[in-house]
Amino acid sequence: MPHPRATQNFVAITREEVADAIRNQIFRTEVVEATCMCKFLATGFGVDCNGAMRKTMGAQGFLDNSLLGAASFLPYATSAAEGDNTIMELKVVQDVVRGRTSKMPLSLMARISGSAHGRRAAAIYVERFARAMVLQRAAMQDGQLLRDIAWARAHMRVIDTWNTSFGGDAQKSLWLDSYAKIAMRFPVPLQA
Repeated sequence: MPHPRATQNFVAITREEVADAIRNQIFRTEVVEATCMCKFLATGFGVDCNGAMRKTMGAQGFLDNSLLGAASFLPYATSAAEGDNTIMELKVVQDVVRGRTSKMPLSLMARISGSAHGRRAAAIYVERFARAMVLQRAAMQDGQLLRDIAWARAHMRVIDTWNTSFGGDAQKSLWLDSYAKIAMRFPVPLQA
C-alpha cells in the first residue's frame, strides 16, 4: 500500500530536519509545521483503519477474533496518551493565520502543480483558506473547515516530498493515484 510508505518518507525527512534544527539551534517555521503534520499524518490513517475495522467487526470481535490481539489497542492508547490530532491540525492553521508560515505557499504550489492531485490539493487549500478569511471569527467555529485547511496543506507537503524523493514519472503518477484514492478525502472525515 503506497500511503504508509509516502508518509514514512515524509516523517523520516522531517525527523532529519528536526535533528539538524536541534544540532544547529535554528528552528525554521517549516520544520515546526512539518513536525505538527507528522503527528496527524502518521497516526491518523492507522486510527481510521482500526476504527473502521472495529465498526465492521464490533468491538468484541475486533479484539478477540481479529488475530490482532493487544496490538489493536495501540492506536487508541496512542491517541489517549498523546492527545487528539485536532490539536496539531489547529496548530498548523493557527500558524498560517498568525503569519508564522506562509498563507499562500506559492513555491510549494508551483512544485506540486505538475500533477492533477497536486493541483487538487492546492485548489482545496486556496478555496478553504479563502472561505476562512471571509468568515473571519466564525471560521474558528467550523472545525471541518479548519481540518480541511490543515490536511490540504499537509497533502501538498507530502506530494512535494514524494516528487523530490522518488523515481520516474510513471512511478510518481501511480503512487499519486493511490495516495489520492486512499488519503485525499474532502471533507476530511472525523477520526474514530
